[in-house]
Amino acid sequence: MALSPKDSAWDPAQMGEAQRQATWTGSATTSEAALSHGEPKSWTHSPHTVMALPELVVRQQCLWPGDPRRTPPSTLPPLPCSGTAKMLVALDMLCLLLVSTPTILCESGLMVPHIQGFFCDDTSISYPRVAHFTIEDSALITMGFLISIFTISLGEMLHVQSLQPNSWAFKNSTYVILVYKQLGTFVFGGMANCSLASITKMTVGNLRPHFLAVCQPDPTSFNCDSGFISNYTCTGDPADVLEARKSFSEHTAFGIYAMLYLMVYVQARYRGCKSKLLRPTAQLFFLTLALCASYIHTLDYWNHPHDVAIRFLQGALVAAWAAFYVSGLFDPQKELQCQVPAAPGAQE
Repeated sequence: MALSPKDSAWDPAQMGEAQRQATWTGSATTSEAALSHGEPKSWTHSPHTVMALPELVVRQQCLWPGDPRRTPPSTLPPLPCSGTAKMLVALDMLCLLLVSTPTILCESGLMVPHIQGFFCDDTSISYPRVAHFTIEDSALITMGFLISIFTISLGEMLHVQSLQPNSWAFKNSTYVILVYKQLGTFVFGGMANCSLASITKMTVGNLRPHFLAVCQPDPTSFNCDSGFISNYTCTGDPADVLEARKSFSEHTAFGIYAMLYLMVYVQARYRGCKSKLLRPTAQLFFLTLALCASYIHTLDYWNHPHDVAIRFLQGALVAAWAAFYVSGLFDPQKELQCQVPAAPGAQE
């Protein structure tokens, strides 16, 4: 017997309370069973079948390639443009200025070095003055900056590529932030290293190897038989004499710091290189440049060997401090991990 469309239509009003309760209970039981097996839910109390994603799929949808939650927001921060971000940048500039204050005071002539005496038979300060240096300080600083900017910019580009951002705008903003952080850290550590060198050379006042050739002390102003000479008069150019009292140079200290910092930076950022010898070769190149920067000033009778050793140790300590505790190069990346639970019955 065929039923008319009017008779076959499902009318909730014609159902009793017990029948409606049984229908809801059965549907809920069926839905829970489907949920436990990872199947879609369905409700049969409606004239239209309603499908819903199970909770298991909702929890795992971060694994879908097109889902924006696949990339952790913590590893790809947005470009800072708010007022708070601008205040933080201004605070960074203020900290950089404070750290650079000793170097600025030293280079501007507002600080004078300690007046150090000498022995008449001291051969370590009796070397001749060289008219032209093998590498000027300005060339050394420029070379250190250019190599560092290129290496850090390339390293951050490779790091952004490894994060696999989902849009070019997000990629560019992330690159700007990472370059700002790493270059800012590099400059901050470099100025801190130069300031420490400036404080050391102004406090100690160590005489350069060519001090006697520049000072040309008046023999009538002291007596060598008294041993250590503390009261004497220099007849040479006052500017050259003042510079000859600053054996601990901050320009060389910056060059050493820059190359040692790049050694640590390459170790942290160039991890995805397929060639196993490329990274140690680059690190050896940077170490060679740092040693050459020290040796050249020793050959020019501009610094003592012990000055070079102290600067090298100081540069290594400041580079390690800046790389490990300021830049965050070796902080573990907190990536979003979605663990898919095993299906029922898969575990024994």
